[in-house]
Amino acid sequence: MSLSRHEILRRAPDLAGLDLRGARLSGANLGLADFRGARLRGARLSRADLSEANLFQADFRGANLQRTNFAGAGLYGADLRDAFLSGAILTGADLGEAALAGARLQGAVIDEHSILPARWRLVWELANGQGRGRALPGADLREAYLAGADLTGSDLAGADLTAAQLLGADLSGTDLRGADLTDANLAEACLRDARLDPATRLDSQWRLVWELVNQGGAGRELRLASLSYANLAGADLRGADLRGADLSRCDLSGADLRDADLRGADLTYAELATARLDGADLREAIYNVSGWRTTSLPPGLDPAAHAMVPVDEPA
Repeated sequence: MSLSRHEILRRAPDLAGLDLRGARLSGANLGLADFRGARLRGARLSRADLSEANLFQADFRGANLQRTNFAGAGLYGADLRDAFLSGAILTGADLGEAALAGARLQGAVIDEHSILPARWRLVWELANGQGRGRALPGADLREAYLAGADLTGSDLAGADLTAAQLLGADLSGTDLRGADLTDANLAEACLRDARLDPATRLDSQWRLVWELVNQGGAGRELRLASLSYANLAGADLRGADLRGADLSRCDLSGADLRDADLRGADLTYAELATARLDGADLREAIYNVSGWRTTSLPPGLDPAAHAMVPVDEPA
């Protein structure tokens, strides 16, 4: 039986071992509380005060810990996988042996007294604007959450980036020769001028994106290609066969799609406002007219005149 916020606060500070999964404790004052071994998976603790709390081996998987105050807290061995720690105060906190795979560390505050394994201190640095031009050959970045990170011109040759979250990251000019990006999420990531070699391990979808951005795709056979969420800004796709291709949520800003065959392609949520579409065949291409944003088409392009198919998407 789950405990109410009132009951949890009544029992504080002795909360060791309790099942507090999904608890709603945003803004609660729980400084010095004993949470040893407590199960707090999916709990909401944003802006809560957990300063100097004992959180030894507590389970915070997927918990909302944004702007939570952990100053001086004992988080040794805590499970913080996929936790939202953006803006969390971790000054003086002990995160030795803590599990931080997938944890959001953007804006988290640490200091010289914070105890953080070297691997995760590096991830914190990269997630907080310290990744541009870094020399990090062979770095261990497995399962690191680096969405939106600026890694422009960095040396990541031989680095282990398996299952890393690189959504929207800037990898332009980055050395990825010999790096392992198996199962890495490169949706919306910029791969222009990134350096790959035969030893680079990269899922087929993202290797194709890299090829199109850096080697061009003019006249290429890309029928039914899976390119959803790809950053193809400025790509040369003149005359490419993209029939039935999945280009949903794709950034095609400035892309050259003149004379491309886009019949039946999925263009929902795609960014095409500045793409060149002269002579492109858009018959039965799908575009959305509702949702969190609509397909962005070039000014003056009449979807009906091109026999495009409008669809409604949920907001």
